Amino acid sequence: MEFSIENTHIRDVFEEANRQFRESLNFKERQLLIEFRDGKSMLSSAEKALETYLSRSSRVRGLFEKLGGLADRLTPYFEVINIFIQSNPECASLVWGSLRFMFQVGLNYNGFIEQMRIVFSKILDELPVVELWLSVLQKGGRPESKPLQPRVAKAMACVYVDLLEFCHDIFKIFTGNQESRIRSFFVTIKMSWKPFDIRFRDFMRRYNQHSKNLHAELQLQIATKVFEEFKLINESLRENRKNIQEPDSKRTSNDRARHSSPEEVELAARSLKRLMRWIRPQEWHQAFSNVNTNRLAGTCEWFFDAPVYREWQSFIPVSERPKSAVLLVQGKPGFGKTHLCARLIEHLSCRLENIASSTAHGYSVVAFYFFDKQKAHSCQPVDAFRAILCQLLQINRMNKGLVDIASFLMDESVYLEPVDQIKATKEEILDLLSILLSRLEDVTLVIDGVDECSDSQEFFNCLDIIMRPSDNIEAICEDRSKETHGRQQQPSKYRTKIALFSRPDLKIPRKLMDQAYILGLQAHQNRLDIQNFLVDKLEEFVTEGLIPISPSPSSRAASLSCKADGMFLWAKLVMDYIGCETFSPQDRVDILENIVIIEGLEPLYLAIMRKLQRILPLKGREAVLKSFKWVAGALRPLSITEFAVAIAIPNDFRDSMGYSNPDIHRVLTRISGALLEVSPDLTVRFIHISVKEYLFNQSRSAEHQHPFTLDECKTQLELANACLYYIRTQLLVGPLSGSADVSADKNLVLHEYPLVAYCSQFWHGHFSKATERLSKPGFARYKMEAFQFRDQLCQFISSREHVTTWVEVTWLFGCPSSLQDLVPALARLLMCIVSKSTAKAVESLIARVWLFSDDLQTLEKQWGTVMIETPNEIWQPSIPVFTPSEFRHHSAGATLSRLKHESDDTEEVETAEKAIMIESQTSKNSLELGLIKIIVPREILELSSSDPRCTRGWRVLYEVWCLKRSQIKFRLCFELDPQTVAKIVAGGHIGGLESDDEFESDDEFSNNQDDYARLRELEFQFPVMFGPHLRSILVLHYLVNIAELPDAEKGPNPSMNCIFNIVNIGDTESSQLPAPFQPSIARMAESQSVPSHAKRTSRDIIMGWTEHANTIQTSGEIVFGTNSDGLSTCSKLQSDCNTVVLHTATEDGTLKAEVISRVPKDFCSLQPAVIFGQTKSDQADGGNDAMGLVWTKPAQDYYAFDEIMTEEHPVLIHRKRSTIPTFVAHTSQLSLPLTDKHRKGKKRINEEEENSYLGKRVRLLKGAG
Repeated sequence: MEFSIENTHIRDVFEEANRQFRESLNFKERQLLIEFRDGKSMLSSAEKALETYLSRSSRVRGLFEKLGGLADRLTPYFEVINIFIQSNPECASLVWGSLRFMFQVGLNYNGFIEQMRIVFSKILDELPVVELWLSVLQKGGRPESKPLQPRVAKAMACVYVDLLEFCHDIFKIFTGNQESRIRSFFVTIKMSWKPFDIRFRDFMRRYNQHSKNLHAELQLQIATKVFEEFKLINESLRENRKNIQEPDSKRTSNDRARHSSPEEVELAARSLKRLMRWIRPQEWHQAFSNVNTNRLAGTCEWFFDAPVYREWQSFIPVSERPKSAVLLVQGKPGFGKTHLCARLIEHLSCRLENIASSTAHGYSVVAFYFFDKQKAHSCQPVDAFRAILCQLLQINRMNKGLVDIASFLMDESVYLEPVDQIKATKEEILDLLSILLSRLEDVTLVIDGVDECSDSQEFFNCLDIIMRPSDNIEAICEDRSKETHGRQQQPSKYRTKIALFSRPDLKIPRKLMDQAYILGLQAHQNRLDIQNFLVDKLEEFVTEGLIPISPSPSSRAASLSCKADGMFLWAKLVMDYIGCETFSPQDRVDILENIVIIEGLEPLYLAIMRKLQRILPLKGREAVLKSFKWVAGALRPLSITEFAVAIAIPNDFRDSMGYSNPDIHRVLTRISGALLEVSPDLTVRFIHISVKEYLFNQSRSAEHQHPFTLDECKTQLELANACLYYIRTQLLVGPLSGSADVSADKNLVLHEYPLVAYCSQFWHGHFSKATERLSKPGFARYKMEAFQFRDQLCQFISSREHVTTWVEVTWLFGCPSSLQDLVPALARLLMCIVSKSTAKAVESLIARVWLFSDDLQTLEKQWGTVMIETPNEIWQPSIPVFTPSEFRHHSAGATLSRLKHESDDTEEVETAEKAIMIESQTSKNSLELGLIKIIVPREILELSSSDPRCTRGWRVLYEVWCLKRSQIKFRLCFELDPQTVAKIVAGGHIGGLESDDEFESDDEFSNNQDDYARLRELEFQFPVMFGPHLRSILVLHYLVNIAELPDAEKGPNPSMNCIFNIVNIGDTESSQLPAPFQPSIARMAESQSVPSHAKRTSRDIIMGWTEHANTIQTSGEIVFGTNSDGLSTCSKLQSDCNTVVLHTATEDGTLKAEVISRVPKDFCSLQPAVIFGQTKSDQADGGNDAMGLVWTKPAQDYYAFDEIMTEEHPVLIHRKRSTIPTFVAHTSQLSLPLTDKHRKGKKRINEEEENSYLGKRVRLLKGAG
């Protein structure tokens, strides 16, 4: 039957929700969900679990603290339910048990700790403070003797249902049984599935609304008891009753729209895209495709007949068996392991497809990854697991349980930030992959080139994590189940097989070696494949007349295959070597008959090098050597276009740039002796990683030396110099697009400067890598290159234009750098220098680079969002004026001033006192700014919030500034009485741990625990309000009326320029309040809808008439006026998180948008106001051409002394209108008002919003009193 909260007793709501939760659990889940009667017993159980997690004590205890905070907040909530509604105590036990379960998940999966902590924080932050309301009711006698308002009961029921639904959803996700989803308590329609991140956002919106409704009702109850004279507050909250609806009533129509199966498929596809962007895998399929395409048909089939492979393939992975599910395939370099790996993937894919088609679940899958040392950017251990995780999610994208788990762990589901700004951590990847593998069957992971991984031991550590069996929730809750049920868990199965390909010399953990299947590749196994390959190549040579027909290709191939010793690479290189155009047929016959000379890879490489030395001229040898250096030393593979430009850079970095060869891809193989190739992705690479190893090997004897030997340190220094040379000499300084107002196009920039993206990103990385191998004994060999780089770096950072152009390039290509690796690299260079004068110069350079690095970090922190969107903004005035730099270009057209009185001694005040800006506001009728601060002695910040001394010395500071002259008009200060401060402290709460807090030991954590009760970490409310013309303010329950002295009586001390009186209105009727505040309170009383949770979305929206002479226009205001031509205008100031734009429409149809300023991160929470008319600075800068911009701080819900104040003083920006980027469009003629009615002052056109806002503020002010 339909279940509605309107026709059902409130007690039935709780019991029905409780019943449905229990009925949705199967037998196993009932055993796993351990219920607790109250929060204290739940926390006691959780605390016991902490004892086994000492290695992660700081993060785990941070999670425990959040759980404790949530339990403290929920305890009075359930106490109220038990007292007033008299529901079954089991209603609370389900929530306590679910929270304990979520805590255990965080303990067992390290990657989930932060997610659970943030989930707890979000639920805690939105839950109203019920204990405050309960304490108020208890003061008047027994609370159970007072009837509970029906609307409060319904609001509490809605919050309870939200919590229970969320707990149920989380429980079902991690028990793996989502088919028994709990049905809606208020809607009988069947809900279609949505990914967890979407459901979580829906839950948070619903939970937030219901929590605010409950908060509003509780505030009403408190206000009614404490301030009975404000009886009309009940009417002001009438509209809130309509908001208290069933949790799912607003979702019904949307969910019906998603009922069809195609909609679920579309939702799953969207969720998968978000997950892919969050995981950010390296490319995996192209590598498989490239290898598989080049493999000779019919080869590698012998692999599947190997006894070890057959045994591994038939192995059923179970944890009781001593053998693991891992197959280790080991072979020497050049054997063809990568081609074997590709064939295995192809074979397993076909086999698993057949298995899947014959079974019901269809989840059989093979996932793979190819490590490639020549692609250093994709050789990190976690890169393989990112790619594998993505493959599993793609194949199982319609597995709702797996998608839900991944969506839950994805930060977007908690922070609700754009997924492009976050990236999954290694812990999150491994935990998620472990869970997925434990829930899938017939999964095979194939990984090639483990020896080419940047850290093979870390790779095996990661592999061990995902191999730990945890296929069901019993493994997660083993300690709880043992404690409760006294039974041993059955060992779980690990149903995933793994095949690893590597060289034999790879160091493998002993435990894995003892349990794995090991398949050592022998020369005889692939001899027939090599012979078939050689027959085909030799027959081609015979057909082309390169070798004689006798002896036959088959007989020659049989002989050569024996010499190959199982190395496919050797056979291929020999064929390329013999096919060289410079050899005559007789030369080729001699090579074939004396093949023993080049038997093995190193002799063959040596023969190729000496041949290049013999046949190439000097410049040709230099070009080949430079090619080897760039390919061997590049920090990422170079495209063929980049490579052509790179080898044209002069060796001494003094000559002009050479011309790049447009046909380099055609001659590359020939001039490099077939050692270089262009891969299918159009990057240049060695034919095999062993070529690079051979070139860097300097331990060869004299008879095996050749002129192409490379020194790794010298190679990296030369590449660093080449990159910096290219940036300094080839990149024209100035905006990349030619104009500071226009963003550059990536493709056009790359067409003009093909190597600019690589050089801008890696010039400092090459130097850093080079210095890792520097030492004082061998420094003489690299002295010239090192000092070349030092000189170039000095010239580079001394040129503002070069630096600014480079900064724009790095942001344009998405690779901004802070040069944090450059300072330690220069320090390593300094340790190798003997000369004192040279060392002193390097020390000075290190200091400059350190400042430069700090400057780049500040730029990224404050302007990252702006620079990502518009890198050309670096040339505009906004960034230089807010974040001045001695390294970057300074643009004229804007100046910044801080409103600070000359007599203020900021350093002295800051040493003794701590100030917090509460709120600031501009006046409507004059160019004035008022600001309110609170000041406390720093010595009391370390006191406990329960210490009476922490209530002494609190002062309120109020200032009014004249924006036209940038001068303070007057200042007043008064002290708050300790009783009032005590109420503020008592109503505050303690902030939790920051997300990145880490402690070295348990003792350090314990010491920090004591700090949580200190005043400096208290978050408190402090409501204030400005009166008309800024000549009166309301602070808590203090009304301050101010009279400014005449100019003739003013002195240099701002505190002496006004007189004021203070009235305590805590017990004053509204009719007895001073005149300036009576209209505000009257409007509040007449308002029909004043939700306590209402937030002011914009400043007053006004309509009036002005000629923009000495006026202020705030964000969100619509103002009518006339321009210099006498035409009617309509303007609106609009601001988002990083831009302030003035939109103006003229009656002739002209639409204009002026981008007055871009905004740094620290100013995003402030509200701008534009000043028209001449200020003191404007008069000097150009009169009427100038425009001012001032930022005001809006009110906050909570304040804290730990809050970092980046701007203690208000900031005023002066812009020349001629330098402001302006965009103009034209439309049909507009009809704008011209009547006298509109010329008479200002008229509010959004009075409902204003009344709601004032009502909320006055009620908070009175409540704080």
